[in-house]
Amino acid sequence: MGFKPVVNLFVKKVKITKGSNPTFKIQKISHMRIKILFFLLLFAAAFAAQSQTPPPPPHIAARQMRQHKMINRGIRNGQLTRPEARHLRLQQRQIAGAKQRMKADGYINRGERARLHMRQQAAGNQIRRLNCNPRRRAM
Repeated sequence: MGFKPVVNLFVKKVKITKGSNPTFKIQKISHMRIKILFFLLLFAAAFAAQSQTPPPPPHIAARQMRQHKMINRGIRNGQLTRPEARHLRLQQRQIAGAKQRMKADGYINRGERARLHMRQQAAGNQIRRLNCNPRRRAM
């Protein structure tokens, strides 16, 4: 089924009638059909290359990883109390969820990247502020 239409693009049958016996003669492909097929293949290749989803920019993932490390370091050192750590981890999960929703259409555009940057910057500031506050966790 899938092969027959492609063959029909290349082969043109011409009906030749001699008396009562019709016969079919196969003619060569026209140049126009070759051009159309070439541009269809070119368009399909370009569309396939565009539809591949690129990974998020490396600085977004790296920044998120650094923030996780800062939270874990604050927990180990006793600089973060349990409620503070819980809040910061929730905030990181919300940022990760927002990033996944932004990537749902295949890529993160400039506006989405700016919003994600602002959220990560606010989270980083809050992590640093809570790590440096005078409250300590009892160990």
